[in-house]
Parts: sequence; structure tokens; C-alpha cells
Amino acid sequence: MINVPGADGNGAQKPSQQTGATFASDGSIAGLAAGRDINIGSPSSINDLVLELQHLSLNGAFQRFRKIDLKAGVLGDLAVKDPRRASDLVERLFKADPAGAGQLIRQLDAAFAGKLMLLMRPSARADLMAAHGAPARIIGSMGPDDGAALLSDLARGDSGTAANVLAAFAITHRADYIRQMEPHLAARVLNTFPPADAEEIIDRLKTNDRNAAEVLLVEMRAIAESARRERLLRSKALAFMLVSGALLVLCVFLFATRGGGSAQPDAVVAGPQNPTSTVQPASSPSPEPALSIVPRGFPPDHLLRDDLAQWSDVCDSWLDEPEAKNNQVTRLIYSCQTAQGFWVVYTQYSSNVTPFSFGKPNQADAVGGSWTGPDQRRGTYLLYDRDPGRPGIWLQEAGTSHVAFMVWAPEKNSLNEQQLEVSLRELLQEHGYKLTS
Repeated sequence: MINVPGADGNGAQKPSQQTGATFASDGSIAGLAAGRDINIGSPSSINDLVLELQHLSLNGAFQRFRKIDLKAGVLGDLAVKDPRRASDLVERLFKADPAGAGQLIRQLDAAFAGKLMLLMRPSARADLMAAHGAPARIIGSMGPDDGAALLSDLARGDSGTAANVLAAFAITHRADYIRQMEPHLAARVLNTFPPADAEEIIDRLKTNDRNAAEVLLVEMRAIAESARRERLLRSKALAFMLVSGALLVLCVFLFATRGGGSAQPDAVVAGPQNPTSTVQPASSPSPEPALSIVPRGFPPDHLLRDDLAQWSDVCDSWLDEPEAKNNQVTRLIYSCQTAQGFWVVYTQYSSNVTPFSFGKPNQADAVGGSWTGPDQRRGTYLLYDRDPGRPGIWLQEAGTSHVAFMVWAPEKNSLNEQQLEVSLRELLQEHGYKLTS
């Protein structure tokens, strides 16, 4: 069991203040070898390096950052000036060198590492916590206010791992984390707990936030019902396979006993064909896709599944990263990366929030226009810079659907910005979308 510290800021110690050997990305002790890049003990040199990392383009800063041996110390000073840039560099390092990034993240103070992770994409946060090797220490050092978001990241990929982390906390603190998690993810975690332990957490939650407890119970029942339907469907499918197999064996046996060389080898099935005589599987609902549970506040007939299906030629799987606030899911977000590195990202807003009031690019130099798409759907779009030199297009649907989606150019590409913009337009055109200025 671990102790959960209070929100007193004690976890904000910079990694440059730590003691002990510092390891380079190749695993060797950095020591005096770091003098190749910065002068040890020279604050002005370190400050110059931090300013360089802060003001270079992200690609340029990353290439510079990779050459630094004493990454932990420089990262701490950079985080004071520009937390977002520090976070982006660690995330990029993990993509390029997972082992080196894992080694770096293990050098950092747990609370400091957690603060960097909060600025990253949820999938990257989960991967880095796994590389750290002690997610409970990171999440516990953050406290429930921030740690719940990181616990949700773990639950999104592996509810069992998230449950083990939650179980490491004192029982008096578990409800505090569950209350601030995304409700459907919290429900997944509690469904893996022994019933008595889950009931105790819910009872504690009721004393502080009855509404959150009721929302959680609804989510847990929905997940349990979905699992029950899946088991029922599998059992019916198995029964149909057994019946079909038995009929096939019977037909072969009858054919063999009548002497397979007769003029009418299929006499056993001769006569008028009655479609109703064919054995059919028991009636049951069609298998639901993985993205089947619609949280409360979203229309049950939303078009998101149809939208995702039309990209099946380039998207094999979708990452589910919903957003929540005050124990209510506010946005459903699904994203996929194509083999060429392009991103397709769908987002749908809950009926309980003002659609498109957040998450929408608001760059002053964005170029706007209109679009038409499949099934006579239409709306407006914005062409903007996702990152410097990396264009993206936001397409917002007109009407009451509360749906928007984005396409982003790859992060690493030899094409220039104009060529990438053309590629994005071609990708949309290939899937039935026409953009007009």
C-alpha cells in the first residue's frame, strides 16, 4: 500500500535537484562526458541550452534534445519555462527511442513525471507509465485531482492494470479516484473488483457524491448487460454450428447408405424446396461493434459508427479516447493513424454541452470553406496548422448531429506544407468529400 500525498506541491521537485548517477540514453553513466554538450556547473550554459530548446521548431528542438546526455536536469529547467515543450520532447523521445525514454522517465521525480504526462496524449501517457514500471507511484504522487486522469488512461487500455493500481491505494482513497475518473472507465475498473470491494467503494462514493455514484452504477449495469448479450450470442452461435455439423454428418451418412453411384445422388433432398425447412440460427441481435455503448447524453441513433466504417480501407482499428467533466462524458473521440501516417480523428459532442465550443481550432489565419459528403451531408471546414508546417483540416457537420472530424498530415514527411495540404484534400476526396472555398 502506498501513501497518497496531499496537494501541497511537494512533488514538484525538479529532476536537476536529485542526487545520484545520471544515465545517458545509451545506458552509460553520463558524468563528465556531458561536457561535450554543456559545461557542468555553468548555469548560464544550461540556461542558453534551455532557451534554445524552447524557441527552436519542435523538430529542431527534438534533434538537439536527443544529443544531450544530462536530459533529466535540462528537462527540469525547461519545464519551468515551457512545460508543453518539455512534455512534447519526452513524448517524441518515446516514439523514437522507447528504451531511452523509459530510462529517462525513471530518473524523474514521480510527481514531476506525472505533470509532464498530463500534457501528453492519453495513449502516450499510458505507455510511459508502463515504461516507468511503477504507475501506482506516479498516480499516487499526483493525488486524485490529477491522478484520476492518468488512472483513466490505464483503464482505457487495460482495466485489470488500472484495478491493480487502484487496489494499491488505501481503501479510504479509492472512491476519491473513482469519482474523478471518466464514468465508463471507472465502471470497467470496478467490474474487475470483488463484488464486496466494489460495493464498499460505491457506498463511500454515495456519501460524498450521490449523483456520481448513480452514474457509475448505470455504467456498470450497461457493461454487465453488454457482456451478457455477448455471451448469449456466442452460445447461440455455438449451438447453430453444432446443429449444422450434425445435419452435415447425417446427409453424408444417408448418401453413403443409398450407394453414392445412383442416378440421383441427392434424392434424399429431392422434392420441393421449402425455404423454411432450412435450419436457421436462433434469432438474436446482430453482434454489436466494439464502439457500441453510447454514454448518457448522446443520441442513440448517432452517425459515428457509419462514419468510422467508411474509412475501413485505411483504418484497421480506432483508438477510443472520450473526454469527461463532472462525471459526465462530454465528447466521444475516435482516432486512427493510416499506414501513410495520416490521422483521422472523429469527435461527437454530448447533447448536454454546447457543441464545437471546445476542441475546435481557433487560429486567426485558418482558411475556411464548405464541404459536401456522403449521404448529402454537408458543413463547414477550417484549414489550419496542427503544428508548424503540418496542416490539418477540421470538418464540422451542419444541423443537429454535433459531429466533427479532422484529418492531420503525418508528423514526419519529406513533403512541404503545400504538398501535404494537397494530400489531405485527396484523402478526403477519395472518401466522398468535396471541399469548396
